[in-house]
Amino acid sequence: MFSGRFSAHSYAQLLDNDGVQRTTSLIYSPTCSGVFNPNTCNPFVGSTPLQSIRNIQPHMPNLFFSIQNLGFSHTMGKNWSISADYYIAQMWHYTRSQNINPPLNGQPLGPRPLQQNVNILQWQSNGRGYGNVIFLGLSNQTFKYVQFSLGSVRVNIIDNTNDDPFYTPQKTGSNAGEFARRTGNALWEVFGNATAKLPYAMQLSANMNAQGDTPFNLTTGFDNNGDGNFNDRPFLASTGTPICTATIASNCAYQTQYGLLATSGTGATIGRNAGIQPWTFYLDTNLQRTFKLTHNAKAEHPQSLTANIRSSNVLNHLNVTNVGSVVGSPTFGRATQGDNGRRIEGGLRYSF
Repeated sequence: MFSGRFSAHSYAQLLDNDGVQRTTSLIYSPTCSGVFNPNTCNPFVGSTPLQSIRNIQPHMPNLFFSIQNLGFSHTMGKNWSISADYYIAQMWHYTRSQNINPPLNGQPLGPRPLQQNVNILQWQSNGRGYGNVIFLGLSNQTFKYVQFSLGSVRVNIIDNTNDDPFYTPQKTGSNAGEFARRTGNALWEVFGNATAKLPYAMQLSANMNAQGDTPFNLTTGFDNNGDGNFNDRPFLASTGTPICTATIASNCAYQTQYGLLATSGTGATIGRNAGIQPWTFYLDTNLQRTFKLTHNAKAEHPQSLTANIRSSNVLNHLNVTNVGSVVGSPTFGRATQGDNGRRIEGGLRYSF
C-alpha cells in the first residue's frame, strides 16, 4: 500500500485560479460590430461572462494505491534469458475535478445551485482506478557476433481521472462512460536492441520501439451541457438518423469508424477515449568502424578515429502523433501531426 501526494506545480495552479489571485472568464458567442479587430473589440461589452474558480473538497484524503507483483526469470541453454512480470494495481481516492455549480437546465446562463454565472471546479477524491501490466522479455548477450534483447509490455490501466487532478468528467456526478485507459497511454509497447559484428571490423547497432492502441478522446467541439468544460462527447445516434451534409446540419449524424455519431441530442454518448491512434514504429540504426592510429599496444595515450553513419526512423515509417478528434470537423479521424521522417547523419570521433 502506498499514499500519493500532489506536486507543487499542481497545487500552485489550483491556487492561481482561486477567485482571488485570478479568475477565468468565459463568454459564449461573443460579438463585435463591423469587421473583427482584436485591438478594438471588447467581447465583454453586451455579454454576460461566466467566471471559473477552483477550490478543494473539505477534508479531502490522499490517494491510496496498492501494487502486487509476480515475476520470474530463467536462463536456458546457450544463455538464453527469459523473464516475465505481472502487476495488479488498485487506486482509491483518486483526485479529479468536478464542477459543483453546473447549470441546472444545461444552459450556460441558466440557474445554478450555489452561485449564478460561476463555475466552481473542485478537487475531489472520488476517482477510482485499477488495472494490470504484463511484461515479457527475451535476451542473449553471449553470441559471438550478435547480442540482442527484446521485450514487450501491455499496460491496461483503467480510471475515471485520466491521471490528472484537473480532469473533469463529462457530467458532474456521473461516471457513465468515464472509465477508460488514459489519453496517450499505449496499450502495447514493443522494444528491443541488437548489436552485430560485421566484416572489416564494422559494428552495426539498432534500437527499436513500437507502440499501439493509443487512445484519444472524441468530442463534439461544443459545451453541450453548459458547464464550462468543452469535453462533451458525441451522442450515439440511432439507425435511420439522417446523415449530416452541406444542406442538412441539424438533427443529423455523422458516419464514422466508431458508428453513427451526433454532436447534439439526448441519450447515451460514446465512452471516453474511444479513439485509437495508428501504431508508431521507430527503428534507429548506427554503423561504425574504429581505426587505430596508434600501433603500439602499450602506448600510454592510444589514438583512434571512429567513423559512423547513423539513422533515426530508418524505415521512414509515418508515425502519427495526433488525430483529429472533433466530430464533424474536416480533420476528424485524420492524422494532423506526425513525428520526423528518416534522418541520416555521419560523424567522426577522434580519441586520444
